[in-house]
This record gives sequence, structure tokens and C-alpha cells, in this order.
Amino acid sequence: MRTVSETNRPRTLFILRWQDGEDWGHLSMVTHAAKPVFLGFVNRAMHPAFHALSSDCSIGADGFREVWFTGCFSHATHAPR
Repeated sequence: MRTVSETNRPRTLFILRWQDGEDWGHLSMVTHAAKPVFLGFVNRAMHPAFHALSSDCSIGADGFREVWFTGCFSHATHAPR
């Protein structure tokens, strides 16, 4: 059985947006002021979690697909060894 430890870190709202047919998307974090802050570009094909999140979503009026999700923000720049 797998257990998940609870932390006191607040969960953050993230937004992943990309144009239909493109692998690269814009990853943003919603701040306390409810304004998205650009975090960087994400290649959805190279990140299985983002690819899974984006597998079933509709196209918005502006031609972009969009996925909203929550998680704990980490300042880590690379995976632990």
C-alpha cells in the first residue's frame, strides 16, 4: 500500500495553455492577486503528467486548449538523485 504524507504547504493553482496541435505550452501559476504568473514553456510530449492532463480538453474561443490543476510548488530545478 502506498501512503502519501501530508504537508503544511499550500496547494497552488496552475494553468497549462497551448495552441491546438502544438506540443509546447505555457505553464502559469495563479497568485494571490488572481493573476497568472508565467513560469515557463513546457513540452507536453516530454512530460507524461502534462500529457495525461491535456489528453481530454476542449478548444477555447481563442484557439487555445487549457487545463487547470492544483499542486505544491517546488523551487527545485532538477530531480533528486
